[in-house]
Amino acid sequence: MFYEIKLNDHIRVAPDLFDLPTKTAVIKQIKKKYDGYISEELGTVIDVVDVDEIGEGIIVPGDGATFFDCDFRVIVFRPELQEIIP
Repeated sequence: MFYEIKLNDHIRVAPDLFDLPTKTAVIKQIKKKYDGYISEELGTVIDVVDVDEIGEGIIVPGDGATFFDCDFRVIVFRPELQEIIP
């Protein structure tokens, strides 16, 4: 069965993506991290639907990247017991 799940994570945006709009850079990094991700609790992540909220960017000393606290939605596939998949 397919589900749309809302997640929250700290997303690292590398300096080479600073020329893009923030939302585009964050979506790109979320897709890089989560597309194809398999988890026992979530299932298999198929795609990122949208980013609902992007928090303030935080720069950690010693790292040139910016970290954003993000709420986003993903489509996951989680097979159920006795489910027939055509």
